[in-house]
Amino acid sequence: MNQSLGQFLNAQGFNIAKGLDTNLIDPAKILKYAQNAFGKILSLMGNILLILLIVLFMLMEFRTISDKITDIFRVSNKSVTYLSTILHNIRRYLMLQTLVCISIGILIFIAPIDHWS
Repeated sequence: MNQSLGQFLNAQGFNIAKGLDTNLIDPAKILKYAQNAFGKILSLMGNILLILLIVLFMLMEFRTISDKITDIFRVSNKSVTYLSTILHNIRRYLMLQTLVCISIGILIFIAPIDHWS
């Protein structure tokens, strides 16, 4: 295993010049750069997917938004209850989203990812 890249290539039938420094290429650095690029691409794809899901859910709600607005302005007592229900649901969603994000952040911080860097 102590064979250099030049010796290995010469043994395989490739003619490598004696003055050529075959130690110019460091495979570990190439893998590190590829890993960093791949990680950034995956992060970008994750963000794009999250944005698409949020937009999809917003677009699904547009069908019923006119019904919701007419219900709010039609009856005042019912509208207050309906509006408070909407606000409660939004508050619950934001709370759950925050808890999920915090837990994922903690898991990523705790996870042994030394072999990735």
